[in-house]
Amino acid sequence: MTSEAQNYIDRMKNKEKLTYLDLSNQELEGNLNLANFSSLVSINAFKNKFNDLDFLLSLPNKEKLKKINFWGNKITNPGNALVLFDKFPNLESINLGGNPLAWNNLKNLDDRQVLLLIKLIEEEKVKINANSPEITLLKYIKQLKEENMLLKQQVQIEVPPK
Repeated sequence: MTSEAQNYIDRMKNKEKLTYLDLSNQELEGNLNLANFSSLVSINAFKNKFNDLDFLLSLPNKEKLKKINFWGNKITNPGNALVLFDKFPNLESINLGGNPLAWNNLKNLDDRQVLLLIKLIEEEKVKINANSPEITLLKYIKQLKEENMLLKQQVQIEVPPK
């Protein structure tokens, strides 16, 4: 079954030459196959109904993509941004503001991943709602994770190996 979003991009011409894909304000949902978009540098999917970013992995030339805007969609997992920064080596920013991010999804991330996500948010490479209570929560999580890592290091130093 082809998704509404796929039908929309299937009508586009010269996909392989596009450097900017504008899907904004289309109320699109579903998965996309972006295999024909070999020159994309930027994707603007502002104000749609996408609930994850997994379909971006279908892009063929991952080193070209630099900017992603998914403001105002239905994305719930902020950890998805980590996968994209790992798979797209030149990615500069992801805008996830205006999404119903479920921060309990962080429980699936290890300490290093949580700290990396927080670092990316602080560096504004991952954008979320700037004045949200989640920012305060993330700052506390960062502090706790860093203190936990320090304690683990101290315990390893103090306990002699057997």
